[in-house]
Amino acid sequence: MVGYEPRRADAQDAGEIDLLACLDGVIFLLEVKSGFIRSTQQEVWLHRTNTLRKAARQLRRKSVACCKHCNMT
Repeated sequence: MVGYEPRRADAQDAGEIDLLACLDGVIFLLEVKSGFIRSTQQEVWLHRTNTLRKAARQLRRKSVACCKHCNMT
């Protein structure tokens, strides 16, 4: 499923889940970021420290909302 928005479980909005998939009882939440290939060490460092950390925070928030919606822990 693309662009799924879980219902609000609490005051914090989880936001849109870019890609949600289920395979053999395992739920996959994917946060799609830019496919741009970084060409310098500075670009790689900035991407890792900013974009990927933000994606990790988003996934944590979204996984909590999905688990609450599906009554999972």
